[in-house]
Amino acid sequence: RHCMHIELDIKDSRIRYDAGDHVAIYPKNNEELVNRLGELLGVNL
Repeated sequence: RHCMHIELDIKDSRIRYDAGDHVAIYPKNNEELVNRLGELLGVNL
């Protein structure tokens, strides 16, 4: 597991965060690149 220090400004949102909570960030991959990688690897992604 990798740990980074990142500060997020949530003061004007309805998000509740308490000290010790975790935040998960899920990036969105470019669908065309994912499909191309699948083709190169010979798998259906």
